[in-house]
Amino acid sequence: MFADAGISDIRLPYPLNPSNADRVIALVDRTHLSFIVDHPAVARQWSDAMTRAGQQVDVLVKVDVGFHRCGIDPDSRDALTIIRDIASLPGLRFKGLLSHAGQTYHAHSEEELRKMAEGEAQCMRDLAERCRKNGVPVEYVVFQDEGHGFTKKKNQIEGYSAVLKFLDANLKGTAGGTK
Repeated sequence: MFADAGISDIRLPYPLNPSNADRVIALVDRTHLSFIVDHPAVARQWSDAMTRAGQQVDVLVKVDVGFHRCGIDPDSRDALTIIRDIASLPGLRFKGLLSHAGQTYHAHSEEELRKMAEGEAQCMRDLAERCRKNGVPVEYVVFQDEGHGFTKKKNQIEGYSAVLKFLDANLKGTAGGTK
């Protein structure tokens, strides 16, 4: 539907079953698509499907930051191995980590919401740092004084500069980037 409407960059922030590989491959031919993975076996199935099709797709590893619905356990001793293994799979381009603190929908006060957000941010910072220390490149950008989006000018400048740096590194020489 989004691709049919001309949307050229689509991120699906939830895991996809590899039984949908034919549909995903058809979308990859028409738009820039990314989605999350949170299990090594599922990531390997996606890798196999994309490799057979001669395609690549961007993936992010979903991190469970407290809602316990999906995502890898960041405190598991296997977390880094899972991320490293997914990052090395052919047919998948590892683009980083993604979290969503679904439990915040049930916060009863601003203070409770703030504590949940701080916990999510700390969890992601810690995991990103572990990844970097172990040779898995992950850039982490967060502004403690912001929510979703940037409202403060200094954060807009820093945040959008980081986005431009990322796009330049990852799209240069592609149809969507500069040459």
